[in-house]
This record gives sequence, structure tokens and C-alpha cells, in this order.
Amino acid sequence: MNFPLFLEKNPELAIRLSFIDFKLYYTGVLSRSDLIEEFNISEITASRIIAEYKTIRENNFHYNQSEKKFFINSNEFVPFLNISAEDALSMLAGGFDRNKIVKKKAFIKFEKIGVDTNPLCNEKVAIITRAIYQNLMVSCVYNSAAGRELFDRDLAPLVILYDGINWIFRANHLGASGDVKYKNFNFSRIISIIEKPNKVGREYGLDYDILWNSIVPLEIEINDDLDDSEKERVRRDYGMSDDASKILMTERAAFVWIILNQWKIRYSGNEKLLGDNYLLELKNESMLKKVGAIS
Repeated sequence: MNFPLFLEKNPELAIRLSFIDFKLYYTGVLSRSDLIEEFNISEITASRIIAEYKTIRENNFHYNQSEKKFFINSNEFVPFLNISAEDALSMLAGGFDRNKIVKKKAFIKFEKIGVDTNPLCNEKVAIITRAIYQNLMVSCVYNSAAGRELFDRDLAPLVILYDGINWIFRANHLGASGDVKYKNFNFSRIISIIEKPNKVGREYGLDYDILWNSIVPLEIEINDDLDDSEKERVRRDYGMSDDASKILMTERAAFVWIILNQWKIRYSGNEKLLGDNYLLELKNESMLKKVGAIS
């Protein structure tokens, strides 16, 4: 039996079963307390719902007596609920959202612009998010940003990020040489991935990620070659006050490269790409290079 049939028969139960399915698939772990806290139910009711899930997806999970938790059988898992990887990531970040499960009529009309030519793979995303939740390693083949090379990488994924366009995860790259151990990886560039049973210690975590823990200033200036009307348009688009010529902001050093490229801010790293066709320019590049925010 699948989700649509359950939803028609018993909507409340369907939502609760979908929560179990979601939690197992994207974190790898489920406890009775997860259900108790999410739905404000008793332990007995939580046990009954888990038993109901077992009748329809018996091979999806097993119980670990020592930890008193249920763990995914990843090689046998058959989803009860099919949702997009993007919706799953959004719920992992913001909490379980039944409105993403049961598509209700919107209050006002909404359309998403553009065609998603490279939708995220649920299985690849789930392997990474399970690794984050359980402090595990993954091994993957990753396509570099330049798109010319494929790299085998052993990673300890740590956190998911969203820049408004791309879903990203930050990880400790165990095979990296030098000081650059922590890097941002785009979910969509993963070619293949397998999960590994290796637990990673606290020494691989974000506490030791210097760029993650460093807050740096960005001094961004409007291109002085723009005429007055173009400068005024830039001020409106970026929320600048009248007659202002600079944007002063602070951000994690780990995010600087993302911001510079997404906003198309001119600096030495992209000046050949942008040429003279730019709106904003980075003014404190040398300082950001010193701290390692950009190379």
C-alpha cells in the first residue's frame, strides 16, 4: 500500500507514516520520541504507528536494542512517500511540513520560473544527509566546478546550505592536502556516492573549520563607470540608501566565494569572465585573501 491510498483512507495516519518514512530515509534513525514530539502523542500511540508502518514496509528498518532506536535498512528501503529532494532538504532545514506532503490549494497563485534541468537525486541527497545526522563518512565521485575532471573523495559531510539557487553541503575533505580541509560541495555535481560505516570524531567537525568560524567584512562598491541612472538602479536593487556608493556587510569567510560569484562582484578571480560588464566591485580583496576566504 502506498501513500495516496492511505491518504484517502486515513489522512492523519498517512501523515504520521510519511513522517516515519521521511525521518528514516533522510536521517537513517527513528525513535519513538521523534513521533511523540512531532505530533504530541503518547508513547503507546507512537508504538502503534511504528507497528503500522512495519506492516507496510517491514524491510525498511530494524530495531537496535542497545540504542533503543530504529535504523534504516538502506539496501532494502522502499519509500512509502515520494517527495522531491529539494522539498526534503527544505524540511530537514526547517522542520517536517505536512503541506509539502499533502499538496493543498495555495492562498494566492504561484509559479516557479525556469526549468529545472538538473533535479537532485533523492538517493544521493539521502546518503549525505544521513551521514550528517549520524556523523558518518561517504565516498563519492565528484565533478569539479570546472567540469573537466572527476575526483574520488572521502568526505565527512557536516551541514547543508542553500544560496537561493543551489543546495550545497559543507564537508571535511579527508584526502585534501595542505590547510584546505573544509570545502563546499554542490549536491548536483555528485556523480556517484556510497555510504561508509566509519564514524568521524569531533575533530573533523565545524568547530575546527577556521573559515566557517571566521566572520569577515566585505566592502563592495558600485562600478564607478556606470552612469547616474544605472547607479540609481543598482542602489534600488541592492537596498542601498540614496547617493550611497558602497555596501558594507559581514559574512562567514566560508561563504565569501559564493556571494562574489552569485552577485557577479568583480575581483581578480573573475575579472576575465566579467570584463567591464559588472555592477559591483570588491574593494577589500587583499584582506580576504590573507584570511583565506578567497584565493
